[in-house]
Amino acid sequence: MKKLLITLSFLYFLLTGMAQSVGIGTATPTASAMLDISSSNKGLLIPRMTAANRAGIASPADGLMVYQTDAPAGIYIAKAGSWSLLGAGSNWSLSGNAGTVDGTNFIGTTDNVPFNIRVNNEKAGRIDPLLNNAFWGFGAGNANTTGEYNTASGSSALFSNTTGVQNTADGNGALFSNTTGNYNTATGSLTLNVNTTGNFNTANGTSALRSNTIGNYNTANGNSALYYNTTGYENTANGYISLFSNTTGNYNTANGNDAMYSNTTGESNTANGFSALFSNTTGYSNVAIGARTLYNNTTASNLVAVGDSAMYNNTGAFNTAIGSKALFSNTTGITNTAIGADAMSSNIDGNGNTAIGNLAMYSNTTGNNNSANGSSALYSNTTGYDNTANGSGALRSNTTGNSNTAIGAATMYSNTTGNSNTAIGLQALSSNTTGNSNTANAAGALYSNTTGNNNTATGLNALTYNTTGNNNTATGKEALSSNTNGYSNTANGLQALYSNTTGYNNTANGAVALYSNTTGYSNTANGLQALAFNTTGNFNTANGDGALYSNTTGNYNTANGYTVLFSNTIGRSNTANGNEALYSNTTGYSNVAIGARTLYKNTTVGNLVAVGDSAMYNNTGVGNTATGSKALFSNTTGYRNTAIGLQALYSNSTGFDNTANGVDAMRSNTTGFRNTAIGYQALSANTTGNFNTANGYFALNSNTTGNNNTGIGYD
Repeated sequence: MKKLLITLSFLYFLLTGMAQSVGIGTATPTASAMLDISSSNKGLLIPRMTAANRAGIASPADGLMVYQTDAPAGIYIAKAGSWSLLGAGSNWSLSGNAGTVDGTNFIGTTDNVPFNIRVNNEKAGRIDPLLNNAFWGFGAGNANTTGEYNTASGSSALFSNTTGVQNTADGNGALFSNTTGNYNTATGSLTLNVNTTGNFNTANGTSALRSNTIGNYNTANGNSALYYNTTGYENTANGYISLFSNTTGNYNTANGNDAMYSNTTGESNTANGFSALFSNTTGYSNVAIGARTLYNNTTASNLVAVGDSAMYNNTGAFNTAIGSKALFSNTTGITNTAIGADAMSSNIDGNGNTAIGNLAMYSNTTGNNNSANGSSALYSNTTGYDNTANGSGALRSNTTGNSNTAIGAATMYSNTTGNSNTAIGLQALSSNTTGNSNTANAAGALYSNTTGNNNTATGLNALTYNTTGNNNTATGKEALSSNTNGYSNTANGLQALYSNTTGYNNTANGAVALYSNTTGYSNTANGLQALAFNTTGNFNTANGDGALYSNTTGNYNTANGYTVLFSNTIGRSNTANGNEALYSNTTGYSNVAIGARTLYKNTTVGNLVAVGDSAMYNNTGVGNTATGSKALFSNTTGYRNTAIGLQALYSNSTGFDNTANGVDAMRSNTTGFRNTAIGYQALSANTTGNFNTANGYFALNSNTTGNNNTGIGYD
């Protein structure tokens, strides 16, 4: 009965309300609503069912609503015989959407109007098809008015841009202050943060080009690269804090972590490598390639450094260094060139030096105007100046020596303080330490010289063992090769004065001249093998091939001519002029032989005088004098004979105390003694006769063995 009453009452309201609004929970229902339900603590509960129940409703009327309890749960509305989930379809759910179709469903507009996204009613994204801008991030592109073709991604990216075009900002605060700047690219937090009107800049990395305002054409790749750049233009920085301090410097290129970190206004610099040109501030037109190259350079310009730590401490101008640690210690030195690992590594303020080769001029500190070409050339030089070293190890040990020239591997290797030396050839003057004004031309020349001065050696191993000898001149292979401290010697020719050690004032011209001389002094030898075996002999003069060849210790001898005094060993004070004169003399002394083959066979006899071709040729006797061609030619042991004239006493062998004056005088005498013959053919036939006196033309001409005869006049 109660249910019937309620139903009748509801029908009454419906029938009586057809012309007015019905209110439930309100006395004043909305006039535009047929039913106005009002409640502050209750809602409208529509039929609830499963999806299967909903599907079982036959021919649902349009607008019929049910609540589906199983998935996907929600209010479903019927239309044209199908059901739709309220909130699905063209509406996007705040908790996600399902059933979307790729290429069909989207968020955006369907008209040509920019699409905007806001956060807290502040701009947080904008896609503008009219100006071709794309902004994403809180405050990105916030002030843009007419700027076009800009892309900003990140909080406050391109925040202040108004009319700038074709800018790309990716990162928090990237291009924040840009207003009218164009064609800039900023990737990374705070990149190009202060840029206002600068154009064509590229910044990649946190705070890269952060302080740039109006600078153009800059490229910065790396955290804080070109951080302080304001108006500088056409700079390129690749690497963490590269060109960090640059403000207005232009045309700089820095590749590497810390490269050109301190540069402020320096221009046209190129730095490739970790910390290259790190301290440069205002220096310009520098090239630094390699880790820490030109690290401490600040204001010096026009420098070139290639290699790890090359010119690390440099502040000097116009220097060039190529090679690891080349010119490493250079500070104020200028116009230096170093090519090679560690070349001029220790140079501090030396100027005008050139070092090419590994370790070349390694120790040079303040030396000036030196040139070193070759590994370790002038390695130890510290303050020496005006030196030239070409060749591996040339002048390696030189420290303070000046004005030296060394050309060839190991030339003047040991020189320390020696000055004004010239060495050309492998190991020339290699051992020289303090010797001065020496010249060595050829491999091994003056090799052992240490303190010797004013020596000249030209030829392979010339003066090679000289140590302290001075004023020597050697020209020819191995000339004066063994000289140690001999001085004022001159040797020209192959092995001339080869064995000389301490001998001095010797002159040797010709191959092997004075070859064996060791301590002999004041000798002169001109000609092939002249005085070849002289060892300690002094004051000898030999002119001619083989002259005084065998002389060893003989003194005061003079030999002029081919093989003159050839066999002389210890004979002294001999004078021989003429081909083979005194050839066999060994120990004979104070002899005079003038003419070809004079005194040829004399060996030990002294105080002889022979003048004329073959005079006294066979003589071994003492006290003889012969003047004239072949005079006393056959004399062997005869003694105290005097022969003057052509063939005088020619056949005398053992005769003694004979005097023959005239052509053929006593020509046939052999053993006769105490004869006197004056005149043409006087006593000419005498052989063994004794005590004869013949004075005049043909005097006693026929006498052969007669004794005690006196003949005056013809026959």
